[in-house]
Amino acid sequence: KLAASTQQRDATVPKAMPSNAANEANGRPDDGAKLRRDNAGSCPGSGFFESLPAPQQFALLALGMFLFFGAHNVLQEAIMKVPGFSYGVMLGYMEVLGVTTCSFLERKFIAKEKGRVAPMSSYPLLTLCLLVSSGMSNMSLNYINFPTKVVFRSCKLLPTMLMATIINKKVFLSSEYLSAIAVCSGLILFTAADWQLTPSFNPFGLILVSLSVCADAVLPNVQEKLFNKGSSRLEVTLYTNIYTLGAMTITTLASGDLVGMVQHAMR
Repeated sequence: KLAASTQQRDATVPKAMPSNAANEANGRPDDGAKLRRDNAGSCPGSGFFESLPAPQQFALLALGMFLFFGAHNVLQEAIMKVPGFSYGVMLGYMEVLGVTTCSFLERKFIAKEKGRVAPMSSYPLLTLCLLVSSGMSNMSLNYINFPTKVVFRSCKLLPTMLMATIINKKVFLSSEYLSAIAVCSGLILFTAADWQLTPSFNPFGLILVSLSVCADAVLPNVQEKLFNKGSSRLEVTLYTNIYTLGAMTITTLASGDLVGMVQHAMR
């Protein structure tokens, strides 16, 4: 449907129209470094997926998200229980490294995107939010146990909605806030049993995980502003993680965590 609508839209633009005028006619801001996409660069097998009804697509994506995010959390908790491992921040570092690598490969070889829409000045805030969110969330595991972290992170939905109202001027219905409270309450109750058995209330760890939740509430709302200006998901993901990876490399080298983690893995 997207490809058909794109062809129909392009057909309505006169071929002789200058690129700037064409952008204005399509309601898109003019930018000399416009993102260029190769429509032929689709992911193998995407045709079958896109032929499915929308509810089935949503169900498959949701199932995949739960499967891989669940495995992610199981592995994180197992790594933190390895004797002598005290490099929680490096879990976030490896996540950022993986996302940077995979988004670069997808953007170059599958989506075949080129150029950049958003100015470089848009990324320092995104980098700071991702750095605080990923780094402090995983650093907190050095001071609190995994269930405690999950309980705090489960409350992320409510501050995210609040930030959406402040940053993007979104208005939510009372029923939507009640639904968000119900989701957060359900997640908290789900982990309450393990949390009560082995609670960990190191104040510094609680401060770290709370700051990560605040940063994580700002991050998607700032990203949405870039999406509305024409930036693609891959562009925002790639550039945000590249800068975050650079910042984390410098800070973990300075703190000794990067070298310590490599030495621990070698042992």
